[in-house]
Amino acid sequence: MSAYEHFKTMAELQDQINSKISHTWRDNGNAWYRAIWIEAAEMMDHIHYKWWKSGEMDIEQVQLELVDIFHFALSDMLEKNGSASTVALKLTEDWERFDGAGQDPLVAAEELARHTLQIKGFVAQPFFQSMQSVGMTLDTLFKLYVCKNILNSFRQDKGYKDPSVTYHKVIDGKEDNQHLMEIAAKISPDDSDFQGKIYAGLEAIYPS
Repeated sequence: MSAYEHFKTMAELQDQINSKISHTWRDNGNAWYRAIWIEAAEMMDHIHYKWWKSGEMDIEQVQLELVDIFHFALSDMLEKNGSASTVALKLTEDWERFDGAGQDPLVAAEELARHTLQIKGFVAQPFFQSMQSVGMTLDTLFKLYVCKNILNSFRQDKGYKDPSVTYHKVIDGKEDNQHLMEIAAKISPDDSDFQGKIYAGLEAIYPS
């Protein structure tokens, strides 16, 4: 798949999950930028900025935080630009202009938050810089995004927003995110039924 096809598919999936959560999502006035910079701050915890405390960077969690950020980023862009194809074209142009210069992951996360707060919206270049700083390729972003999008859809189907329903986020001692990564590791993203198999895998481990 080309960069454009990757971005268009992700934008279409984002529109679908947003519409599942709220049919009027484009008109709800959601502060997507606020969610982006807060996620960037949370990402710094996984990068490990606390010099006074032992620890090391958790690459998998940092990449998952970037995927969460991209959900809000796509929502921001879709609300402002309309169609998935327009969003994909803009992102492809930014991706092709990205120079990939090396940067410390903490600095990259701060720059992402700073640019987001400055314009109160998503800025692609610092996001790509954060990806590059932790060795995240576009293929990796695509696979993890699709996986997390499916999990978000699964959560909605299981009553995640319904106060009368208890969604089981922890299953057999592990969070659904962890189960998702284990399921995804066994399925090739090139599989023609990749999305269906991920969903089926989640269904198989979820308490009946």
